[in-house]
Amino acid sequence: MTRSQEYDLLVTGSRVLRAGRLRRGWLALRDGAIARAGDGAPPRAARRIDAGDDAVGPPLVDTHVHGFGGFDASRCGASSSGDPNNGEEELRGMARALLAAGVGAFCPTLYPMEPRRTLDCLRAIARVRDHQRNDEAVVVGAHVEGPFVSPARPGASTGAGSSPIPTFWSASSRRGPFRW
Repeated sequence: MTRSQEYDLLVTGSRVLRAGRLRRGWLALRDGAIARAGDGAPPRAARRIDAGDDAVGPPLVDTHVHGFGGFDASRCGASSSGDPNNGEEELRGMARALLAAGVGAFCPTLYPMEPRRTLDCLRAIARVRDHQRNDEAVVVGAHVEGPFVSPARPGASTGAGSSPIPTFWSASSRRGPFRW
């Protein structure tokens, strides 16, 4: 990039997300991140893309994702497959599919499950979070539904993991703290 080219990439279009609205404008990127946004005369850039009528903006953050792209966050535990690495691959597949769809960060959400499976999944989520790859949406934490589901009011849950909260937390505390 030369001095006269202030940004690496300039994206222009009629539906640019700025200040919570889609409107005509541009996004200027430097080192892969949005550095500036506006309308009117755009700044100089090494490369320019006209997005036309396609909506463009920053990556989205999804705070509640059970599954996406054929992958399921609740299939991430070693005890669900017998393979301790399978859990990571399930989450990494979801992270790649989400990034390709415009989601830059997400929180895998687990259905109520048996305590051991829940712990296996939380460990897999922590491993993926601690070893992010460039082609994946960022894992920002985990959302655990339950772990108690009332048999009298199960809602949409199938009740597979109706384990009492004290059992879950005593099992997790024996295995060490989770850093979230």
